Amino acid sequence: MKSIIFAFLFMTLTGCATQKISPVLISGKTVLVQGAISSSTADEFLRVIESHDVNRVLIASSGGHVEAAIRMATAIHKRGMDVEVFGECFSSCANYIFPAGRNKSITGLGIVGWHGNIQHLLYLHRIGERPISGDWLNDVTKLAALEEEFFKTIGVDSFVCWVGKLPPYKVFNNYFLDAGDMAKFGIKNVAVRQDYALSDLHTHNAKGVENVRFIQVDWETLRRPSLESP
Repeated sequence: MKSIIFAFLFMTLTGCATQKISPVLISGKTVLVQGAISSSTADEFLRVIESHDVNRVLIASSGGHVEAAIRMATAIHKRGMDVEVFGECFSSCANYIFPAGRNKSITGLGIVGWHGNIQHLLYLHRIGERPISGDWLNDVTKLAALEEEFFKTIGVDSFVCWVGKLPPYKVFNNYFLDAGDMAKFGIKNVAVRQDYALSDLHTHNAKGVENVRFIQVDWETLRRPSLESP
């Protein structure tokens, strides 16, 4: 794994200053994905996995475009690819790409962090905390349906993406879970390093801003909020 990451970093760091670095690279049977996820990232990723004999995704991404990430995740699930996180995997990376893997692992300094999803946005709208209006509401509603269909396909409870935003946790930014809590939400076959819950968050929580927090779900008191309009 270290040799793959080294090759990945070498190809990234030694590119010409005027050359656009592709967010999708190949090393053996592994596809390496870095940086923000966009429509072009998804297009390149799908092209690569359709034209090469690959079975694993090695990723470090702070997230990005929802629909693009779902396209990538759907292909990962359909092909039974494994997913390994070696850096931060936040937002759309955590919501869709990580749980889509057949086998999942978090290695090195990797952290999988959630901070809400489209369903969460609709919930905030319905309780009047963050109203959405006009065409934007129609777009969000359609995207939420696409999102929920994806989670049904992979057998994962989408509440994993926003449980930490609610009391008693009320995490402002990102939160991460241990493998046991992930499994209860349907994210199974996860291997994490032994000290994962005690990960050093210094680089993430710089300058006194809590960007990442570890939480443990209290399953005895957990209540899913109603998604119906009050």
